[in-house]
Amino acid sequence: MGSSQRLAPARDAAAGTQSAHRADCVAFVVDNQTLDVISAACEPRFLSVLLRDGGSREALEYLAEGVPPRVLIVDVTDSQNPLTAVLPITTTFGETTRVIAIGTVNDIINIGLSSIMYS
Repeated sequence: MGSSQRLAPARDAAAGTQSAHRADCVAFVVDNQTLDVISAACEPRFLSVLLRDGGSREALEYLAEGVPPRVLIVDVTDSQNPLTAVLPITTTFGETTRVIAIGTVNDIINIGLSSIMYS
């Protein structure tokens, strides 16, 4: 079975020493209920899963620090405008990373985003 790290702060020591290998799946979530769902869905499917505390801003900061993952899951629940929150991620890393945006309101129109899910 794959390795997984439970919710880690968005800015911790591990973020600064991120290895050069490409992670399978990195998820940024804002609450423990979403964490449990993402963990249950991803851990059986990916060799390495990194679960981080935060939303789109923390995801973009993480991506700027190193090699983007194959799949990035971003919780946009805390965003006033989810499309605006996800757009910088998809335009910068859309070629190399599948982006899955999750939230509580179905208000993002699919305009070329790889995947969109709502909890």
